Amino acid sequence: MRILFVSSSYPVENDKRFLSGLITAFVDRGHEVMVLAAHSKGLPLEQVVDGVRVKRFKYFPEGLQSLAYGSGMADNIGVFAAKFQVPFYVLACMLAVLRAVGEFKPDIVQVLWGFPQGFAVWLASRISSFHFAVHLFGADVFLTRRFRMPFLVSLGANAADLVTTNSVVVNEAALALGVRNPVVRFFGGFDAEKFSGESVERFPFKIFSLGRFVERKGFKYLVRAMPLILERFPSATLEIGGDGPLRAGLVSEIDAAGVSDSVRLIGVVSEDGIADRFSSSSVFVLPSVVDSVGDTEGGVGVVLLEAMAVGTPVVASRVGGIPDLVEDGVNGLLVSEKSPGEIAYAVCRLFSDSVLSSGLSLTGKGFVKSRFSYDFVAGEFELLYGGTK
Repeated sequence: MRILFVSSSYPVENDKRFLSGLITAFVDRGHEVMVLAAHSKGLPLEQVVDGVRVKRFKYFPEGLQSLAYGSGMADNIGVFAAKFQVPFYVLACMLAVLRAVGEFKPDIVQVLWGFPQGFAVWLASRISSFHFAVHLFGADVFLTRRFRMPFLVSLGANAADLVTTNSVVVNEAALALGVRNPVVRFFGGFDAEKFSGESVERFPFKIFSLGRFVERKGFKYLVRAMPLILERFPSATLEIGGDGPLRAGLVSEIDAAGVSDSVRLIGVVSEDGIADRFSSSSVFVLPSVVDSVGDTEGGVGVVLLEAMAVGTPVVASRVGGIPDLVEDGVNGLLVSEKSPGEIAYAVCRLFSDSVLSSGLSLTGKGFVKSRFSYDFVAGEFELLYGGTK
C-alpha cells in the first residue's frame, strides 16, 4: 500500500518518537510511505529520515514561518504574527498535497490533525479525487472549538473516507463539532524493542516527569506536591525532563516551594537515554491539566506508555485521553488535576506499598505491550485503511 502522511511537522522537534516511530513501522510492514510536512528554517525541503521520504512545503518567507514546530501549532497560533500566516499555510499545504498526490499516487492520504491539514486536504480533494483519512489528536478539535469555527474540522472530516480520534474525550468533542462517525484509534505508540525492560538500577524514592514546559503539562502542581512528599520521605527526589516557554516560571515555583535541593530540571532527554531515565525511577508522574484555553492531553500520552513499558508505576491526572490508558488502581493511579495533595498522596502510597507498586508495574507493562507498540498500532490502521477502498 502507498500511504501519504500529511503533517504540520516531521520529525516533531524535541519529540521525534511521537510520529516517526509509528510511520517507520508502516515501512517495516512493507508499505511505501511518503510524508508531506511544513517547512521550518534550517530543515531541508526534501530528505529521507529512517527510510521515510519526507517533503516539506514553504508557506511564508523562510525566516518568518512560525506556525509549525516549536511548542506546536495550538500554542503558536496564539501569536498574532503566526495567526496571520494561517491562510497562507492552508493554501501552500493544499498545493503541496495536489503535487504529492500527482507524483506519489497514494492509495490513501492519512491526514494528521483536522486543522489546518484536514481543511487543506479537503480543499485539494475538491480539485483532484483521492482517498483520504483524517486523524484528530485533540489540539485541533480544542482549537477550533475555542475559536467557534467547527467547520474548520468538520468539513474535512466529514468528506474523508475515515475519521479517527486519539481518545474517547476527543471523540466526544469531535461529535460536538458535527463530525460524523469518528472511530477511537490511538495514533502513536512506543518502541517495543527500546523499552523492553529495566536496563539500569531503579533508585528508591526517585520521581521522574517529562514533557514540554507548557501550561497543559501541569508541572507546577507536581513541584507544589514535593514539600508534602518530603515530609514523609525526606530523601525523595524529582527530575523533570524537557524544556519550553514556561521554564523560568517553573524555576520560580521550585524556589517558592523551597525544594531546590530535591528537584532538578534536567533539560531535553536524548533519544538514547530516555529508556534509562524511566527505568531508574521509582514513580513516573504526568500531572496534566486542562489549560486556560481549554486544551489538554488529547491522547493517552506517549510518555505514560514508555514508563509503563519498562515497569515504572505511573501517577497521572484524570484529564483528556489519560483515563483511556490508566485504570485507577489496576495499571496506575489517577488523581484530580491541579491537586498537589492528591499527587503527593499517590506518590507516597507507591513509595510505602511495595505490593501495590509491583502490581501496577506488572499490569501496566503487560497492557501497553499488548496494545500500544508501534507495530500493533500500524496493524490496526492497516485494517481500517482496507475498509476505505
